[in-house]
Amino acid sequence: AWYQNPESFHHEQDLVLWSEKLRPCAEALYIVLFENHSQLLGPVVVKFVQEAMNGCPTSVTEITPGLLLKDAAYGAAAYVYYELSNYLSFEEWFNGALSLELTNDHPNMRIIHRKVALILGQWVSEIKDNTRRSVYCALIKLLQDPDLCVRLAASRSLCFVIEDANFSEKDFSDLLPICWDLCFKLVEEVQEFDSKVQVLNSISVLIAHVGEIIPYTNKLMYFFQKAWEESSGESLLQIQLLSALKNFVTALGYQSPICYNMLLPILRSGIDVNSPDELIEDGMMLWEATLSHAPSMVSQLLGYFPCLLEILERSFDHLKVAANIMEGYIFLGGTDFLSLHSSCVASLLDLVVGNVNDRGLLSILPVIEILIQVIV
Repeated sequence: AWYQNPESFHHEQDLVLWSEKLRPCAEALYIVLFENHSQLLGPVVVKFVQEAMNGCPTSVTEITPGLLLKDAAYGAAAYVYYELSNYLSFEEWFNGALSLELTNDHPNMRIIHRKVALILGQWVSEIKDNTRRSVYCALIKLLQDPDLCVRLAASRSLCFVIEDANFSEKDFSDLLPICWDLCFKLVEEVQEFDSKVQVLNSISVLIAHVGEIIPYTNKLMYFFQKAWEESSGESLLQIQLLSALKNFVTALGYQSPICYNMLLPILRSGIDVNSPDELIEDGMMLWEATLSHAPSMVSQLLGYFPCLLEILERSFDHLKVAANIMEGYIFLGGTDFLSLHSSCVASLLDLVVGNVNDRGLLSILPVIEILIQVIV
């Protein structure tokens, strides 16, 4: 199945219920046993990993029983990283074996390369300063692997590494250009919906955690524009895109108007009252971020305000975000906004006051207070 459809194989490892097939059932049992008997099993698993590595050197090119045994041993170590880290030093394991596995580019090594990618994501809490840079380089190398399944595994682990509290932007900064290119290439190459969502999440995580985004703005804008056009009818994919765009706008800060030509039409689609509820939720969060990072009001954004009344007429589910959006319009638009949309503001407040509970009223009261200050 891997050779015929690497994407399906990658996702099948996560989606198959443990009770449906032998391998995931055995893995689930193993994890439970290890968690409850780690002191007994820890040394046994470490010995198993060491013997498997000794029996299959990193230079091997044939799919032998020894290679498959090492694949199983690496998987066993990956799944119980939290407890096993008391018995196995990640630094020694990485420097003495895992990094060396990546020097063998034979196609059959995809089996081991995928497990190395899995390990780097699972063992992220054990990656210390002296190996962090080497792990980053290893993941970038894995993102360039000829096998699509390996690249998807590396993409997922990259998210875990970047989201880690100890992520070092300094050690990663010079890898950013190639990392962006590899992510864009990967999202173009994958065909399955789950793959596109996963790679989109990787891009969103990158945007949220790397400080310097401006040099990559044009590429990102092109990517978002193309991805949105191709996501028509795929609301779950569009939700992921709206979330990534929110991170993008936040990262740009007060320079966000440079992306308005791409952003505002997408935002308008995301806050269409006829869109699915979950799409509107992420659309409103993007709307809120756009206003909070805007240096000034623009006419196109000003014209979107009546959409807020339409959304609240449909549901009060997103009242808190709606209140923040109203505050943003009042602060940015001032009297110009009020003179243009005064009747809409009045209708909105009339709709909310008297029709929501005390918690809802607490959300809208600051808006009324700001309105009074502006008018007076």
